Amino acid sequence: MKEILLVDDDEAICAFLSILLGKIHKVKVAYDGIGAMYHLSEGYIPDLIITDLKMPELSGFDLIRNIKNSQIYRHIPIIVLTGSVCTEARETCYLLGIEDYINKPFNPYKLKDRITYFLNTETI
Repeated sequence: MKEILLVDDDEAICAFLSILLGKIHKVKVAYDGIGAMYHLSEGYIPDLIITDLKMPELSGFDLIRNIKNSQIYRHIPIIVLTGSVCTEARETCYLLGIEDYINKPFNPYKLKDRITYFLNTETI
């Protein structure tokens, strides 16, 4: 069973995705980037991270930057799931090293397909 760290300050999105993804994956939730970094610092290394961009305390941009600059975590694929449709935000995320960028509202089946793809693809 693969493990996913879900990072979003929207409790409804977290609840929905926990139910949707929890049927086939182990899902851990953090409600902001600080919570996500806490889980990682405690030794939790997920197989995939799904994060929003706009969150209190530590934004998704900063979270991505921290993860991709880390020798320990940089291999973890990141999918951004956000309401931000700004082209600049999308470009910045890809420059930081994310694997995919999906806008809210989103198609849950497309998200599941992307998750399956990244969890079944070996990263170097």
